[in-house]
Amino acid sequence: MNVFIPISKNKLNTMLYATLALTGLSAALMGLNVAPRVFPLLPPALVNFIAMIVMVLSGVGSFVIFSKLQDKSAGLRIDATGVIDASSGVSLGRIPWQDVESIEEFSAAGQSFVVLKLHDPEQYLIKYSGLKRKIHEANLNLCGSPAAISAGTLQADYEDVLNLLQQGFQHYRENSNQESQAVVA
Repeated sequence: MNVFIPISKNKLNTMLYATLALTGLSAALMGLNVAPRVFPLLPPALVNFIAMIVMVLSGVGSFVIFSKLQDKSAGLRIDATGVIDASSGVSLGRIPWQDVESIEEFSAAGQSFVVLKLHDPEQYLIKYSGLKRKIHEANLNLCGSPAAISAGTLQADYEDVLNLLQQGFQHYRENSNQESQAVVA
């Protein structure tokens, strides 16, 4: 099995436009000093602070999305040895099947994820620092693994991604069982 699911340029462009719009609206909210008229019950300093946070986060998101649009290898590759997840800015990269304990489903905020439960998730966390590590730790605490794959940026729907990952893992398990039985015999 060797499957490559590329990034959906249409989905990423939509996300890019949304993050750029948020960045622009936040900047306008701060620059035009409209906080007292738009949010009369809130202190203007609080509104400006929130707008600044939104502007920074959406600006970073825009940068990440733009870099994924330029990446020709971005997507999800499933092969006999494992998965290469390059579907987002915080993907784990290569995950060998031998590191995968099980494949599960998880949903949060209306978004579905395929979760690759790992035998030793800490092995993956130590590879990262800063914000990426914090995001992977949050995934581990939230869904039990730092490896949570969304079909949101891929040219496939969630069910297809889930089925392909389950097939790849099942194929690996069947082959590794046959190999271990051949060694015993």
